[in-house]
Amino acid sequence: MATTFETNKNNDLFLNEQNTFTVLDGIQSASQASKHRAESVKGEMVLETQNGVKYFESAFDRINRDEFRESLIRNIRLTPDVESVPFCEVFVVGGVLKYTATIDTIFGQESITNDIA
Repeated sequence: MATTFETNKNNDLFLNEQNTFTVLDGIQSASQASKHRAESVKGEMVLETQNGVKYFESAFDRINRDEFRESLIRNIRLTPDVESVPFCEVFVVGGVLKYTATIDTIFGQESITNDIA
């Protein structure tokens, strides 16, 4: 079971009301880690340069939703405690590429989305 520090909507660490970091575990940890994986550009992760979502190949210049979706699912499935991604939808809203995905974790099911506009 993975644990992680909670981040805010900008994926930044922050101090809670007690001036400490909040540690997440269980489905909250799996959900946040999946979101972080989904928002990681291929080659960006120092120790896993072969992983990450193919943003440059599928999201810029010409949007290839199928390629982006497959890359997204492949990377979310690499998240510890995630067993599968039974649903993933990719769409464009106001020129912004968005996704909504359902993840099955060892703790239960959760939905994630890129809600940063």
